[in-house]
Amino acid sequence: MSKLTYPVALREGSPVTPDKVQQGDISLRCLGCAAPMIVRNEEGKVSHFAHESDQVGSCSGGNALRYATMLAI
Repeated sequence: MSKLTYPVALREGSPVTPDKVQQGDISLRCLGCAAPMIVRNEEGKVSHFAHESDQVGSCSGGNALRYATMLAI
């Protein structure tokens, strides 16, 4: 099973994509659960956001995915 990747996060209450943030930005939050997130810019992979390692169990990703879809429409 593959892990859910997050194409959008919140920064200071506004949606933002990975290409608009720098590595180490500490103001990123999950759309679904408001937990801290990090940006992942790995070579050969699509840039995305991920929960900080100690927050991974607190979010199913469903709310974040719904919110990101609504922003895209």
